[in-house]
Amino acid sequence: MAKKKNQKKTNNNNKKKTKTQKSISTDPRNRAPFAPGQNQRVAVRRGNPTVAIRQNVHQRACGITDPFCIHARCAKWPDGQGAGTVAFQIRGRRQMATNTTNWVNGSILQMTGDLPYAGLTSASNDGTNWTMAAAYVDLTTGTSFSTFASSYRIVSWGAIVRNVQPATNAQGTVIIRKMSTQIVPSGTIGNAGMYGGEVAEYPVYPGMEITIVGKTNGNTARSFVAQNTSTTKVNGGNWDTVHIELVNGYNTTSTVLEVEFVYNVEFQVLVAQAGIHEFIAQSAPLQPHLTNAANTVMNKASSVIEGGVKKAGDTILSHVEDFFSQAGTDLLAALF
Repeated sequence: MAKKKNQKKTNNNNKKKTKTQKSISTDPRNRAPFAPGQNQRVAVRRGNPTVAIRQNVHQRACGITDPFCIHARCAKWPDGQGAGTVAFQIRGRRQMATNTTNWVNGSILQMTGDLPYAGLTSASNDGTNWTMAAAYVDLTTGTSFSTFASSYRIVSWGAIVRNVQPATNAQGTVIIRKMSTQIVPSGTIGNAGMYGGEVAEYPVYPGMEITIVGKTNGNTARSFVAQNTSTTKVNGGNWDTVHIELVNGYNTTSTVLEVEFVYNVEFQVLVAQAGIHEFIAQSAPLQPHLTNAANTVMNKASSVIEGGVKKAGDTILSHVEDFFSQAGTDLLAALF
């Protein structure tokens, strides 16, 4: 009797084993490949999710906070109010020398968010005060901005001040100030002033780079406005004025400092240019989490940074990440 029970138990085990073997053999994942590489799947290792989030935050937020970011080129302000606009980047350079009357060791360049005439340079000095040039400088020369743009708004803008003299001629200091308004043409301003919303002074040294990011004044900076003229201001009070002054620089008529500027804008096309209206893309959709991040970062971060584009980008990105980290994961999730 015991023998029959053992045989029955053995038969049951064999049935279970056969059933298990059958399920394994019919599972396509366990079949031998019919061709080299077939069915030989390897699990894909996902990248670090923190790195992915960091990259995505940078790509979406730097486009409206960092004017030098690659994603800032042709970016639109995401408030859903742009209607049909053309995104455009204005980029160029201005030189600063030291050949000004009675103040041969210095010069001034002021820039603001008022296009196309956004610059103003120094003309002469009486030993105590600067007298500025009689007209604003068109910083859009070489582009088609004046030809095609009707009303426009600036998404972001900034400048980089570089020393271009060799080590043996690198001397003097650069005073960078953020002012609430630009001097009027032919107006006067004292030498080497140290007042402003932000004030920084740096020695001129070989390879010097100072990065400046334009900040808004009030809540109307991103309203659409008309172009200004060489003697009048339209949008100048809505953005701060960047005041760059060279003091005790190398005495030469050649360039001492070079200022690279970038304006990222979107504009409505003139009615006269009807032929290109069909190419106008839709406005950027409303993304309040991004506009809030940009405004908060610009209010918190210093906008005068010693270093080049990479240093400026890292500084701005760190403030963006801090904003989303303090705001919580729900707001961060809105980016994806």
